[in-house]
Amino acid sequence: SFSYGYDVKTYSENDVTYYEPIDAEIKNGVIFYLGTIITPENYQNIATQLATEGYLVAFPENLFSYVIYYISEQETQSILQKFPNVKFFLAGHSQGGGAAIKTCKSMDNIYGAILLSPLIYQEDSIAETNLPVLYFEAQNDKVLSDDMKKEALNCVPEDSEYHYIEGANHMGYSDMTFFFDGECTIGVKNQQDLVAGLILEFMQRVINKNISYQSNGRNFE
Repeated sequence: SFSYGYDVKTYSENDVTYYEPIDAEIKNGVIFYLGTIITPENYQNIATQLATEGYLVAFPENLFSYVIYYISEQETQSILQKFPNVKFFLAGHSQGGGAAIKTCKSMDNIYGAILLSPLIYQEDSIAETNLPVLYFEAQNDKVLSDDMKKEALNCVPEDSEYHYIEGANHMGYSDMTFFFDGECTIGVKNQQDLVAGLILEFMQRVINKNISYQSNGRNFE
């Protein structure tokens, strides 16, 4: 159960939007890469729920994080410089999931990856790593093709924690809609609340194990 109940302040700095728990000793956080042209404000429900429990949530504001990746790198570096003592999970929705995986390959000392109906290409696969991964797929997702979904799932370790959300759609992790998408029959808030709860449980489990994933990357230096 989660009951810290911190108040949360939201602000933007150096092209990053932060959801920061007030008066918390912040040790852990989430760097969240956006779905294409979806703004941080559209993820405020999930972000606020995580921050309320003491996690710093930081959104690099690059709306094309997987395509124009070097901008995300700069924004990620800004986050790490501002909060040098915080250890992060890397999260992403849709193409932001691809950006999260790409960053996992080049950044040391992270807890794991959280992927919300991600778009990942084979060249960025982390399937052969021991990175803890939380992976969501939505039943009514019509934005990603079946081939895209299959390729993305093949890019993560076999022992990833996988959740197939019945009645959910591709955009329902956010407050934005897309006319190609299927219907979110469980309701957008329900989809977000379910996902937020599973993210919190996953993060707490990984932190309790206190296993730090080490990539062979360059740690943005």
